[in-house]
Amino acid sequence: MMLAINLFSLLACLTLLLTLIRTRHLFAGLTLKYSWRWSLVAATALLLSVVMSGQMFETSPATNSLLHLVSVVLLLTPSVSTLGARNPGVATWQVFVVIPLIIVLLWPGLSDLISSRGQEPLRLGIPAFSGLCLVLMMSMSTCLGTSLTVASLFFFTAVSLGLCPAMGWMDVASPWQSLIPFLLLCGARLALISIRPRFRDIEMAKTKSELVDASWCLFQDLYGLVWARRIQDRVNQFAVREQWSVLLTHEGFRDANGKSPSDHDLEKPRDALRWVLTRFADDQWITEKLFRLG
Repeated sequence: MMLAINLFSLLACLTLLLTLIRTRHLFAGLTLKYSWRWSLVAATALLLSVVMSGQMFETSPATNSLLHLVSVVLLLTPSVSTLGARNPGVATWQVFVVIPLIIVLLWPGLSDLISSRGQEPLRLGIPAFSGLCLVLMMSMSTCLGTSLTVASLFFFTAVSLGLCPAMGWMDVASPWQSLIPFLLLCGARLALISIRPRFRDIEMAKTKSELVDASWCLFQDLYGLVWARRIQDRVNQFAVREQWSVLLTHEGFRDANGKSPSDHDLEKPRDALRWVLTRFADDQWITEKLFRLG
């Protein structure tokens, strides 16, 4: 029975990794390429953890617990990377924020493992566990309110389940831990299903207003509401200062009556949005999404 569970878990990990690799084109031209790379690292670490904790290798419980904690911590990195996904400085964010955060989150577990000389599975104290929970909540909150909300709930459940062995609430070899790859795979699939209509809306847009609205909704789903809100505030500062007839809302540019603006009224707001988005995307991405219709 356990062999079958391990095989299914391994299959889910491999499918997850292949799914992530196939999404590379979605992040082309975006600063989110760093988040995508971290997701590959996390999926690979999870695959290694599943392989080493299976019946194919005779690894110690201490080693299994360490590999498991490493995979769980790395699952948090894509969202943390997204929080700093703005040029200039996105590469620096990875070196001075993401990597140190990994070390800080892993250090209590490593210290416990060293103290026991590798004789027992590592255990985290309440402060270390609280830090992981805080980062998890931050990671999940970026997607709340977007079309990726349900997918983020699968992610939250998977990581929460993965933290249980580090607290001694569950063994790493428990069948419940085998659900983690399935939960992550379901979340990834749901995210792709949820985001696919955004690309279709961009392709089917007939007017400049529809194109800008579809591109803005896509950006919100990819980067989350934290960045979307900051961009919205920045663009609307221009709107007040230059006395535009429209404001940027979560649906796109709208006038005082909540209606989409004409192409003429959209010219300056669209240029301002383009200028702000250059911090997150290259010229090719912006041109294909915002300016495809001229």
